[in-house]
Amino acid sequence: MTDEQKSQIYRWWNLFKQGKKLVEIRAIGERKTFSGYYMNIENLIRDVDQHQDCNIYFTVGNLDDKVYSRPQRECMKMGAKTTTDNEVVSRDFVFIDFDCEHGGISGINSTAEEKHLARLKACEVYKYLIDSGFNNSIIPVDSANGYHLYVPCRLKGTPENDAMVKRFIQALSMMFSDENVQIDEKVFNRGRIAKLPGTYSRKGSALDTERPQRVSRILRTPDEVIPNENEYFEKIAAIYPIEPEKPSFANNFNTNKFDLDEFLQRHGIEVSKVEDVAGGKKYILKHCIFDESHDGKDACIFVSPSGAIGYHCFHSHCAHYTWQDIRLKYEPDAYSRKTVAEFIHKQRYYGNFPREPFVPKPESEELGKKWIAASEIERVDASKLSAANTGYPELDRAMWGLFMGDVTIVTGTSGSGKSSWLNCVLANMVEKNINVGIWSGELPSWKLMGWLYCTFAGKTYTEKKIGYDNWWITPRPICDKIDAWLGRKLLVYNNLYGNNFAQLFNDIKETIDKDKRQVVVVDNLAALDLSEYGGKDLEKQTRFVTDLKNLAQTKNVHVIIVAHPKKLGSDMARKEAVAGSNNLTNLADNVVIVNRQGIDFQKRITEFLGEQKAREYQQYDTILELAKSRMSGAQDRFFGLFFEPESRRIKNSRAEHINYGWLETPKQVAMFSPAAASYDIDNPFNTTDASDWLTPSDADEEAPF
Repeated sequence: MTDEQKSQIYRWWNLFKQGKKLVEIRAIGERKTFSGYYMNIENLIRDVDQHQDCNIYFTVGNLDDKVYSRPQRECMKMGAKTTTDNEVVSRDFVFIDFDCEHGGISGINSTAEEKHLARLKACEVYKYLIDSGFNNSIIPVDSANGYHLYVPCRLKGTPENDAMVKRFIQALSMMFSDENVQIDEKVFNRGRIAKLPGTYSRKGSALDTERPQRVSRILRTPDEVIPNENEYFEKIAAIYPIEPEKPSFANNFNTNKFDLDEFLQRHGIEVSKVEDVAGGKKYILKHCIFDESHDGKDACIFVSPSGAIGYHCFHSHCAHYTWQDIRLKYEPDAYSRKTVAEFIHKQRYYGNFPREPFVPKPESEELGKKWIAASEIERVDASKLSAANTGYPELDRAMWGLFMGDVTIVTGTSGSGKSSWLNCVLANMVEKNINVGIWSGELPSWKLMGWLYCTFAGKTYTEKKIGYDNWWITPRPICDKIDAWLGRKLLVYNNLYGNNFAQLFNDIKETIDKDKRQVVVVDNLAALDLSEYGGKDLEKQTRFVTDLKNLAQTKNVHVIIVAHPKKLGSDMARKEAVAGSNNLTNLADNVVIVNRQGIDFQKRITEFLGEQKAREYQQYDTILELAKSRMSGAQDRFFGLFFEPESRRIKNSRAEHINYGWLETPKQVAMFSPAAASYDIDNPFNTTDASDWLTPSDADEEAPF
């Protein structure tokens, strides 16, 4: 065994077993299998060296310590009992295996060209996972004949987790497998073994130079292996369809198998290619069903071996749509009323439902009588009024969005996350091409933008400040790309012009007219100088809100005001606790309260809602309350959210990961990791020796990954 091989095994030991975990090594040769259990790396290397004529594998999962008492403890024995699934108690990695297709011929190695295609496929999945919010500590391994990805996790060995991992791999296979490279769907089980880095693939002939025997090796070592939350795996697993289409009203309750080809042809849905994948079929569409600008391979319809149908668009703005949404788009009676209502809300929320802009009209003689009978009043559908969504679907469902002409007050105790939540709301609005203006009386513009950059970038593109706790920054090249994308969609007020509200009010009107601002944020009430109004403080605040409300109505914009609450003591934050006059919340159309999870909040919410209800909110980092919505009538509605420190995002779910428009496609930007200033997105494995995977025609080109 060479020093380089030993180095790879030590590297594997420190990464995968942290130098202390029990592992089974299995050496499989012609008609003979050896097995050994090891906790001593020196013994492991000794015995691996003696079995180099075999294909050598390791158990990926964490083993029950009791198997260490088997006869092959710290040594290799032929024919000994090997690890079963039930003897694996947990997983630290989800294993993804990319196999080269050899035309149905087994027992041979891969050519350079075949292996090159497997690498490109591994890169594609790697980028997809990173852009879906997975931590950038996925470990890529050259398996000698293909490629492996090890996705860090923390999963207990349960049947439920086994089923979830199976669907996760099936979903990736359905999306990415093709005629050249297959993602192996059989590797989901807990007792799975994988090629040991630093050892040879002994398939095929050692004399075959076109299909040589190669050494497996780790391609990239993260500085820190960070487990991904279960929700990220569940999000991908949910893409894989498991329920076949059932008879419905739309097909006259026909019990025959659903004819997808006939459905596509009948509704004029164009297909560019059909592929046989993992026992099922993949229909690559010419463009996304919900956005024709998403073309190429962005959108696919899948049919699993069971006949279940799924749909996925790789563009993040349409990733929420499912096969059921396609059915409802073309056959509104296909499912239950509840499903139809959810589909309509989804279209409105994500911008695929046409909205008629609402333009207030001044009273005039042409409009008719000033006082009119009920029968003469125009019927207006509130869902078609001009409104901005916050990016929080349950909140928007409850309040129907932020309507133009309205005023919203956002409140919460100091440190509750008001600014972080509001930054997320503004980011979601800008993504929908809503022009935003923000005045911050507490933060200098550079600090405000520093926080916003993290929100726009997401955790994939931020770096931890070395030597500090929970301090994350966005590298300058990423900021530059965000700036270019933002243009003047988001404007920040220059605080050198002061905090006098008369001046600010004038400048707000100017930016609405000149820069077409649709949403204006005043953060916050306590930092404003209202002396121009005269009178007592409460009177000033009432006039202040009245002026902003009139401005919102006359200019047809939405105004958001941040206001601090009074000292609460042991009481729950309520809209009546907003510092200042009660007229503030009376005049406002919406009141949103941001609460941060903590001991004080748990005590308050327990007293307010009761112990059982309060316990339901313990899993969340942030709890949002819609205290008032004049349009919908909703009040005292609570929503649990999750805080992500790397991006300062307050998210609907732990696995939520939004790629904003500056990152329309991953190849347009260099990706950043906490471990280094940057790395090449076209070669994130950071490899330099590419001779074993480049095709001859690529020999002089830059590494594609």
